[in-house]
Amino acid sequence: MTQNNYKQVNRFKKLVFLLMSLLIVDFTLSALNGSIGSYFQNHWLAISSASSLLLIAALKVSYFDFEGEHEIIDIRSGKIWKHLFSTTSVPRIEFPKEMLVSAHVKNFIFFKQLYFTIETMHGTKVIGGFCLSMISNKEVKQLLSQINKTGSEENRVIKLHPSHSAA
Repeated sequence: MTQNNYKQVNRFKKLVFLLMSLLIVDFTLSALNGSIGSYFQNHWLAISSASSLLLIAALKVSYFDFEGEHEIIDIRSGKIWKHLFSTTSVPRIEFPKEMLVSAHVKNFIFFKQLYFTIETMHGTKVIGGFCLSMISNKEVKQLLSQINKTGSEENRVIKLHPSHSAA
């Protein structure tokens, strides 16, 4: 199962580029002499663009990509501000499905965050804090049901089975 928010993040990236270009256009047109420059002397376009950019920054728009179709769970997640102008790849976390114990979502007022509990050689560990704010509640429920099926007793039995047969 693959779950991501490519479309929503790409919309926000386009919106950010549009707002940034409107900032540049406003300052360029205000520098012109004549009637066109007089329309932009108050910089109303730049002020509205900058306030919209600050609002988008406050929303903490994040990229999220989950892939769990094979034996490994692969998650890519990161803030779009960090990767807006760079060509570096989005941070990635991978772990085998057998290590998964459970997954849960913490709902805050405007944010949803995904956490995984995995079983390592050193005990259980909680990883996550993956922002799911740009994913609908329906898709989050589908994602959680699929993840919890993955981390079911069958996987833990498969994981423990070879050690029992070796003993």
